[in-house]
Amino acid sequence: MRYFLKLNALSAIFALLPFIISELLVNVYRISRITGVDIAIINWVSVIVGLLCFYFSIVTFFLMIRKRFLPSKKANFLSSIAWVPYYCLYISIFASQFPMDHPADDANPASGLIIIVGLLFYPFILAGINAIALFSQRGITR
Repeated sequence: MRYFLKLNALSAIFALLPFIISELLVNVYRISRITGVDIAIINWVSVIVGLLCFYFSIVTFFLMIRKRFLPSKKANFLSSIAWVPYYCLYISIFASQFPMDHPADDANPASGLIIIVGLLFYPFILAGINAIALFSQRGITR
């Protein structure tokens, strides 16, 4: 039971990272309108935050595996898919707390395509990170 809770906590962390990136991509116009910062600067900040989130996801998983947060099991691959409900939960909570009241805040359609492609590749990235962590901790034995 404790392993299941830790795996869910890790999945919730993994869902938080694409949520931050997708909200930054979708809310560019809203952030620009509220803060008064130019859209080009917000786009560069979004790219930097995206790269930091990707780096953070890799480092987080390796540290949690190495520091005995999760034992080295093949069941860790479940976190490659278990983040999806948490991502949907984060999106629904954010949408209910911060509704789009201003019509100019609608997202660019291209940002939706970028988010879809990123979310399609994200489970494969997590599975690769899981595989690297599993094989580096156990060692490849034949």
